[in-house]
Amino acid sequence: MCWPCDLNTEATTQRCVTDKLQAIGGRFLAKVWPDDRLYTDIYSSVDDNRKVGAITRSQYGVVVFAGWTRYAGHRESDVKPHLPAINDQAGFLTVKNVLVVLSHPNLEKSKVNKVLTDGITGIDGVTIKDIYAEYGDFAIDVEREQRDLTAHDIVVLQFPLYWYSCPALLKEWLDKVMVRNFAYGKHGKALVDKKLMLAVTAGGPEETYRATGSNEYPVEEFLKVFELTAKFCSMSYDKPLILHNTYRITDEDIAAHSNHYRDLLSTYVASE
Repeated sequence: MCWPCDLNTEATTQRCVTDKLQAIGGRFLAKVWPDDRLYTDIYSSVDDNRKVGAITRSQYGVVVFAGWTRYAGHRESDVKPHLPAINDQAGFLTVKNVLVVLSHPNLEKSKVNKVLTDGITGIDGVTIKDIYAEYGDFAIDVEREQRDLTAHDIVVLQFPLYWYSCPALLKEWLDKVMVRNFAYGKHGKALVDKKLMLAVTAGGPEETYRATGSNEYPVEEFLKVFELTAKFCSMSYDKPLILHNTYRITDEDIAAHSNHYRDLLSTYVASE
C-alpha cells in the first residue's frame, strides 16, 4: 500500500511519509537495526487492528521508505520477524536522497546557476554541495566526499560548460574521489546501482551545437565522458538537463528552467 501523495510536488517528502505513517501508526513499539547503515522505527496501529508500520532511515536520518502491513501479534517480539515483509511490501513509497555536486567558480555572479541553485534549495532529501565554496584551494577531503556519495542514491553534477567540459575543480573532484576500489574495480562497489544525472548550462544558442553550427556537435556529445564514467562505475545515467544560450536568455526562461529543474529533483526524491 502507498499513500495518495502527489509525486510531482513537494508533498511527497520525508515529512509527508513520516506524518502519514504516524497518523495511522501512533504507538511506538521498537527500534530495529537491520544493519549498520539503516535503522527502522516500528509502530502499531492506533485502532489495534493488527497493522504494523515502519519508517526506515539511513544512518544520516534520511527516510529510505515507509509503509505498513498486517502482523500476528502486538508485542515487540511479534513485530520484529515481520520486518522483512514490510521491506518487501509492493507499492511502498520510496524516498531517495539526492546529492547535487555544484561546480561554479563564481556562483554569486552567475546569471543562471545561482537561480537554479536557489530554486532547489530546501527540497527535503536534496543536499547541495558547492565544491568551489568548500575546496577553493583544491584540497579535497576525499574520505568525506566518498562518505557523502555512499549516503546518497542519486548524484547530480551541476556546472556550466567550460571548453566543452566541466570546470577544473569538478574534474579534480572526479579524479580524487571516484577512484579504484571505491567507485570501480574488484572492491569498488560504492556506486553500484546509483544514478548519475547532469544539469549543465551552455552560453551558446542551441543551433550552434549541431553539425552546421560553430560547435559542430550537440552538448550531449561533449558529455559522453560522464555517461561512460557512470557506466564504468555501474551507475545508471539519466538524460542530462541542458540550458542553452545563457548569455542572452531572458529572466522568464531562466525561471521556467529553474522550475523544471526543481520539479525533476522533487520527482527523483520520491518514487513508487
